Amino acid sequence: MPYGLAKLFKSSSELIASSDAERLKAALELQGLASESDWAFCQVGIPGTKWFLEKTRGYGGVPRLPILPFDEKAKGEWLVNHEGAKAFLEVEKKLEAQALKANGANGH
Repeated sequence: MPYGLAKLFKSSSELIASSDAERLKAALELQGLASESDWAFCQVGIPGTKWFLEKTRGYGGVPRLPILPFDEKAKGEWLVNHEGAKAFLEVEKKLEAQALKANGANGH
């Protein structure tokens, strides 16, 4: 999620020169979402990550052998148990839309 991680890096860098409590709070909230998302993807490995990308972004597919596809039962459990990954994806989508708008792109 490049836009979310870039925003986190920029926010962290800006905090070096500033001790603004509101900026710190926003950066810590974003760091929490990134951390929860990272942990969620660590638990499902390559198959789960590729499945999630396919489901949410339209690319990813199934892994090549010898790695097996993501288990069907695990898909539903993962979605229920990992709100942090979905929350970080929502942040990513908003930041991506802002970047496209700022650059004059319409996403097509």
